[in-house]
Amino acid sequence: MSKADGRGEASSSDTGTSDGQDELAAQLREFARTVQQQPDPHETLVEIVRAAVALVPGCDEASISVVLGRRHVTSEAASGELPAIVDALQEGLGEGP
Repeated sequence: MSKADGRGEASSSDTGTSDGQDELAAQLREFARTVQQQPDPHETLVEIVRAAVALVPGCDEASISVVLGRRHVTSEAASGELPAIVDALQEGLGEGP
């Protein structure tokens, strides 16, 4: 049932569906193997970003950002230009992650 403001109601039970859990578990196993075999730390971050976009429903872009000295934000690995732009905006505005 929806509220007047368009938001849905909170779930009143903790029972859900397990549809897709076996497939997700297999994908996560394969991802873990890939990351484990990666000798380059930067490439490990790139693999994590790729997995986030592939495995997280609704995730179109992703990045791993690093904050240096509490001020400088940089995208260490990004799925595209948008996450790097967002990091640059966060740094410029003094807001973020």
